[in-house]
Amino acid sequence: MQRFVRSVATNTRSFSTRASIDVHTHMYLPKYMEILEKRTDVPYVRKINDEQRLVILPGEDEEGSTAIGRPIGREYYDLNAKLGFMDVHGIQTSCVSLANPWLDFIEGDAAVSIAQELNDELEGMCIETKGRLQGFATLPVRNVAGCLKELQRLKTLPNVKGVILGTPGAGQGLDHPDFRPVLAMIEELGFMIFLHPHYGVGNEHYGDSGHALFLALGFPFETTVCVSRLIVSGVMDELPNLKLLVAHAGAAMPALIGRLDR
Repeated sequence: MQRFVRSVATNTRSFSTRASIDVHTHMYLPKYMEILEKRTDVPYVRKINDEQRLVILPGEDEEGSTAIGRPIGREYYDLNAKLGFMDVHGIQTSCVSLANPWLDFIEGDAAVSIAQELNDELEGMCIETKGRLQGFATLPVRNVAGCLKELQRLKTLPNVKGVILGTPGAGQGLDHPDFRPVLAMIEELGFMIFLHPHYGVGNEHYGDSGHALFLALGFPFETTVCVSRLIVSGVMDELPNLKLLVAHAGAAMPALIGRLDR
């Protein structure tokens, strides 16, 4: 289990005078915001009561116990605001990734061209900050051939250190054989996978709790199931050098790995 790296999300306080590296921090790149603002189905961005709000969670637009979506602060899309946030909290370097649900909702050639544009935008931001930002790139996951093509291209972008992936892969799970060529190429190229949830597990239990239990339980349970399937399916044996950065402090894996081992 030494290959599983636990991540810690950006905190609102600095616990040390030493500069830190933030590996779990998202931005909504300009092209992505443009796509979300034009959409009518989740995910989308809408102005509600004169406030830009982001609606990304499954069924979030129909959930009535909380306000629809959440406001988007400038640090999510404005480069100067992001750097200012990092300065306030003593963050020397941020490895930035596109926020969920990435390109899971776009298929075919369109997904490939959008992924290229987003990754080039991210690389440009990293260059502009002289390395204070590094990047986890986005893949057109619903197009496996497009993923392989984009992975090869990403090796030409020096500030890309890996890719961010959700748990479904191309739609049937990261452990599904159809997605194995993508994982194999990621391993071959030496990239890291930042594994992040979006869809939740156990959602039937959270309907009357707003976003609280969906995010607090559904997200880490989803990640835990995904990593466990990668282990028991043999993927991690087949690809022994595949590197995973597991979001949210490893989800429930640290507590449950003993049971999986037994």
